[in-house]
Amino acid sequence: MRKQNGADVYSGFNVDIKNENVDKFEASQPPEYKEYREKWEEYPKKLIIPEFPLHLDIGITSKCNLKCPMCTRTQKIGDTTWVETRHLEFEFFQKAIDEGGSKGLCAVDFDNFGEPLLNPNIFKMISYAKSKGILDVFFHTNATALNEINGRKLIEAGLDRLIISFDSPYKEKYEKIRIGAKFEKVLRNIKNFAELKKQLNVIRPLTRINCIKFHDITRKEIEDTIALFSPIVDAVSFIDYVDPVKSKEGCFDGSYESGFICPQIITRLTIWEDGMISPCCMDYDRTLCFGNLKDMSLEDAWKSRKLQQIREKHFSGKFFEIPSCRTCDFALESDMKYKKEKEE
Repeated sequence: MRKQNGADVYSGFNVDIKNENVDKFEASQPPEYKEYREKWEEYPKKLIIPEFPLHLDIGITSKCNLKCPMCTRTQKIGDTTWVETRHLEFEFFQKAIDEGGSKGLCAVDFDNFGEPLLNPNIFKMISYAKSKGILDVFFHTNATALNEINGRKLIEAGLDRLIISFDSPYKEKYEKIRIGAKFEKVLRNIKNFAELKKQLNVIRPLTRINCIKFHDITRKEIEDTIALFSPIVDAVSFIDYVDPVKSKEGCFDGSYESGFICPQIITRLTIWEDGMISPCCMDYDRTLCFGNLKDMSLEDAWKSRKLQQIREKHFSGKFFEIPSCRTCDFALESDMKYKKEKEE
């Protein structure tokens, strides 16, 4: 595997290791895919609002077979504030994809706060999205259900990318984080899926390991994770830990103007399992929702007055006047970087 993100791959613990399959995947994409990725980077920087979101996060299920302590779902089930556990009905998924496919939707991620492989319609959903021209269809999984049958079905359905959550190369620590999962079984599932891809001589879906950077992560743990997975998957990444209950809150006075503008309000929408629509995949309490897929179009949601008001707050440097944004890890950390850059 080759190293990305500069000479020192451990700089800030942001590591992204990729193999040659990633290059082959990119090279095989149509021109529209490159245009989509350029828009994904360019639009938030230039504050260009497309006529329709580029990306949808579609929660196809709120069911999960694990109880990970850092997961919002686990926390909210514990304090009895979690939404009803259910699968998204296929007809409403179909409605979203039909509209998106005709209006420029480029990417779909099939998860919100559940395990997508628990939805029996997932293979049908992948096939349907690809049939409507969606360029990038993917989801995150804990890989507990990534057996050979499901693996073959994912490949046959046309899945583009599979992102696997695996937070430690050490059995004891992994099982304390991914409560309910068995280290050896999940690792075997991942290895078997890699072998299946080789047997079938396919690149898709690209496989990527996501490892959360908990506060106690060590350099050796990062090195051991890379050593474990580099021969197996196409990419290995380390992602920031996110507070599952938004316990922090920034201190802002009325005269302050932030340089932070959330890219989500420019590029994507989130659909919950019951059809509720939000502009943010981290809207845990659903305070930003502005309608339901069952009785409104995604275009109407995208151009709704509530979302326009949210954008206006962000564009004017006042994201912190929105309670949900004021307690968002991503917003607070990004704002802090802005402050430091301004002071320097």
